[in-house]
Amino acid sequence: VYPGQNSTVSNGANGIASIDLRYLGPVRTLTLLNGRRMAFGDSSAADVNAVPAALVKRVDVLTGGASTVYGSDAVGGVVNFVLDTDFEGVRGGAQIAGYYHDNSNTFAQQLNEERGFDYPTGLQWDGQQISGNIAVGGKFADGKGHASAYVDYRKLDALTKSERDYLNCTVNASDDGPYCGGSSTTPWGTFEAYSRGGDYMGTYRVGWESDGTVNGHEFVPRMSTEIFNYGALNHIQRPDEKWSAGAFANYEINEHFDVYLEVMYMNNFTKAQIAPSGNFYRVNRINCDNPMLSDQQYDLICTQGGYADDEYAEVYIARRNIEGGARVNLLGHTNSRIVAGVRGDIGENWTYDFHFLHGQTDVQDSYENDLNNERIANAMDVIVDPDTGEWVCRSGAEGCVPWNIFQEGAVTPEATEYIQYDGVLYGKTEIDVLNLTFTSDWENYGIALPSASEGVQIAVGVEYREEMFANQPDQAYADGLLSGQGGATQKIEGDLNVTEAFLELLVPLVQDVKGAQDLSLELGYRYSDYSTSGGVSSYKGQASYAPTQSWRIRGGYNRAVRAANISELFRVQGFNLNGSTDICSGPNPTATEAQCANTGVLPGQYGNIAPSPA
Repeated sequence: VYPGQNSTVSNGANGIASIDLRYLGPVRTLTLLNGRRMAFGDSSAADVNAVPAALVKRVDVLTGGASTVYGSDAVGGVVNFVLDTDFEGVRGGAQIAGYYHDNSNTFAQQLNEERGFDYPTGLQWDGQQISGNIAVGGKFADGKGHASAYVDYRKLDALTKSERDYLNCTVNASDDGPYCGGSSTTPWGTFEAYSRGGDYMGTYRVGWESDGTVNGHEFVPRMSTEIFNYGALNHIQRPDEKWSAGAFANYEINEHFDVYLEVMYMNNFTKAQIAPSGNFYRVNRINCDNPMLSDQQYDLICTQGGYADDEYAEVYIARRNIEGGARVNLLGHTNSRIVAGVRGDIGENWTYDFHFLHGQTDVQDSYENDLNNERIANAMDVIVDPDTGEWVCRSGAEGCVPWNIFQEGAVTPEATEYIQYDGVLYGKTEIDVLNLTFTSDWENYGIALPSASEGVQIAVGVEYREEMFANQPDQAYADGLLSGQGGATQKIEGDLNVTEAFLELLVPLVQDVKGAQDLSLELGYRYSDYSTSGGVSSYKGQASYAPTQSWRIRGGYNRAVRAANISELFRVQGFNLNGSTDICSGPNPTATEAQCANTGVLPGQYGNIAPSPA
């Protein structure tokens, strides 16, 4: 079992807790509650935050042939949380927990010192966690009915990597051993300049001179070791608060009709923090008549680059928005689930279970303290107003304030406020299930081998399922305007339905004899007809041999076909982050000259292409 998502994920968090069997991904693990599906937490995986801790009796894990029994979601396997909903009385508990840590990892501290990063030391208590739950249950109607209910609460405090010496920096690998990595998008800025003819002229930064003197309005060569420690600001435990409540009830009219109802509700809110946003090389030019440039900066970029005052010099700029604080992703989930059904006996040896399930999750997602690419461009394209002599944005955009990153300490709160932008996204997922299952032990019909003490068991049924997912990003998300997102977040909207029929047999061959406590054969078949892709079959054949009660050997053959989920089916094409290494760059490219020529590299360019600054 691998964790899919949990409270330790910050960069890329979706705010749910999911399970990943066999490391095949949460989308290939089916999570059940009392043998029935849970509501999706996002587009494809169940949120186990909704499981009431006070009522968990056991957790069953099935990893072989599960897709034959449960469908294509279960290629990796099934996790079934079995709840004790038939208890009588009151139960509950509360817990206060936290971490006690001694920051004394000398190896990790040495890695930080080699990079010049600050790191924590000494003993500390942190990461407090508070949880509590209570449940009540009892019979009614002279024992014909039973009901139970619960309330569950949890709250976690924030904990960042900067509070652990062994997590304080992002560790990378090299031939010389591990080292602390970082970002070239720094608080003091990285400026990679090119001439009018496209020749690389150098990479600069604002700040101190090599002899230790400070001139905050000049460029000095940037060393590759001068990086920003972005990892320290990431959460290793997200602040999180969860409320959940629910009730379970059943009433036995007679042995043929036992009516039951399950109602569950959960509200969860969490924050995922990562390092401040910035201009991640999105703006790659600067106007040469820009008053923010000092004479020395103008000479390095424009004069030596061969640009006139009315032209834009090619400069790839990376500057961290340290004034605006960390980026914070606010994630809220409202999750509800209702099950209504009837079960009972048919004749002497058959039982049935017919139920309807509806699950729904509403997602509220907002991203604070990111930057708007268009506003960054506006705030850097600055000229002198001929009438007033003041610095103004050439675009004349409302509220635009020059973002002066060419001088140390010159960024104003007004400029930061203008370029910062919050993205908002709303999402919704629904699942509806109709299921009818018949089960039987055929021993009473005499269908059992003479060598077996138990009869053949069978489960057969049909299921109809509808799934829907939609997300609605705001314009900033959809147009890819947020500089710290790596690409546009496109709208997704779609639905599908599937009709399925399934059969499963357990055939005991030999039982309760010397050398063979149990030898059984398990067979299964499932046919699924998807509205999006048509029909497909899954099947399994499995043998299980137990020479004694202490040993069991199992082997089998399974065929599983995974159907694409809605997010995979309806996501549109777009641009996102990819590799940052150009195999044709640098003085000694990884690729040959002939290979690079296939990408358009001219003979004179080979060996003279600057590496990607990202």
